[in-house]
Amino acid sequence: MLGHLNWDEFIRLASYHGVGGLLLYWLKRLGLESNLPTDVYKDLYGIHESFSNIWEDYHEIIKKIVGRFFENKIDVILLKGAQLAYTDYPHFSLRPMEDIDLLVKGSNKLRIIKLMLEMGFNLYHTGKTCDKFFFKGISRREKENIHKPIFVEIHSNLQVPIRLNKSFSVDMDEFWNGSKMEYFDGFPFLKLIPTYNLIYLCAHLGEHYFSRLIWSYDIALFIQRHREEIDWEGLGDICRRMRARSPVYHSLSLSQELFQTSIRERVLKNLSPSWWRRKIGHFLIRKNLLFPEQPRVRRFSGFLIKVLSIDSWLEAIHWFFIPDREWIKQQYSVKLPREIYSHYLFHPILYLINAMRAPHR
Repeated sequence: MLGHLNWDEFIRLASYHGVGGLLLYWLKRLGLESNLPTDVYKDLYGIHESFSNIWEDYHEIIKKIVGRFFENKIDVILLKGAQLAYTDYPHFSLRPMEDIDLLVKGSNKLRIIKLMLEMGFNLYHTGKTCDKFFFKGISRREKENIHKPIFVEIHSNLQVPIRLNKSFSVDMDEFWNGSKMEYFDGFPFLKLIPTYNLIYLCAHLGEHYFSRLIWSYDIALFIQRHREEIDWEGLGDICRRMRARSPVYHSLSLSQELFQTSIRERVLKNLSPSWWRRKIGHFLIRKNLLFPEQPRVRRFSGFLIKVLSIDSWLEAIHWFFIPDREWIKQQYSVKLPREIYSHYLFHPILYLINAMRAPHR
């Protein structure tokens, strides 16, 4: 079987999906690495080493931020890879990251920007729900002298202001109440309790059109390690309230199919969209995930996936054509009341363009 593989395509996909290190780890654990061609093994090892080198910088940056926030009595929740790499993966370098995602309370926004600037970070974007920074990391390997920017996104909300699907409609107080303490090199930080963490990981995968295996593996690994802590009985009701049923359903279904994750049929049934939306979504998602195409085609495919992931189309259509006045004023910086009506004319076009844009990693 291995002799019929297109190894160049195999390496390309392993790199694209962020699973090169994981593949190498499991091949070694199963004693199968000797079955790989020598050059393929070297390529996988090179992918793993590149992420290991980067993680040395990420480790120090996370430690530095968490420590400084703790000193200044600022609560911080580590999200996605920044949390999973330390609490769930066999080794932190097996979870590649392109940025560090943190969640803080909006009331600390100005203090946090000041602290980040004091620590040497550069602020390159500030918004209502997320401030973005970068830091010029330096590889610690003597053979390399490469300055690689490390990006940090500090969120004060898990909502995305513009998108066709307004889900998930999360109550931030509920998410903060659904967090618990962990420790990172002696410094405390918060992480979401398993039920909310699972919903967030699934919503994140859906927001990125279910496009990378590493995000699906996050969910499979998380369920394996926290199955007994997840409120499976209440999951459907929570997702319905948060308008996140479709993304969670497709994420769990994908995890079940790709990684043989055991999920009770009743759970999937409570989350499932209608038969035809489920079937079309299944086709588009698998095609988008397993056969990455040209960016322009993928954007259109991603837009269709996003439309099919909407829990309430009536609500989405209403928001598409007639958003509320306060949102129009904030989004387009409208100062005079009479200017609001003219913005209603071009809002649907701008909204559609933003909905089709690929989200940041």
